[in-house]
Amino acid sequence: MSELPWNKRDIIDAVIAAYRPFDRKNVSSWATMVGMEVFMRMALGKPEGRAAPHVEHELWLRIRRVYQALHERRDPNAAYETPIDGEGPLTTDMQLDGAMLQSGRDLRKLLDELDHDLRRARR
Repeated sequence: MSELPWNKRDIIDAVIAAYRPFDRKNVSSWATMVGMEVFMRMALGKPEGRAAPHVEHELWLRIRRVYQALHERRDPNAAYETPIDGEGPLTTDMQLDGAMLQSGRDLRKLLDELDHDLRRARR
């Protein structure tokens, strides 16, 4: 595991604050949307810029674990370090996979623009 610039308590608290019980009609309650909200609040707009991709990936994994634990009414503290089935580290192969590469480029561009805008707004 990489050393994260965010601590466990901050990550868990951020997910708990953003968590809403799943409602098919309310997109903001969907796991991906809650995860993106937490990720953007924690990882973007910092004066020092963005963390390395593998560090942001580790943050994303922990956000997913905590969300899933809340959704399943389990202890988020216990789930924080417990990988979800199919979860793995960010690898070069993942980053270079065709569809993933294009999606990753699009998402990276969007996140970079959002990060830039947030940092500029905080000055």
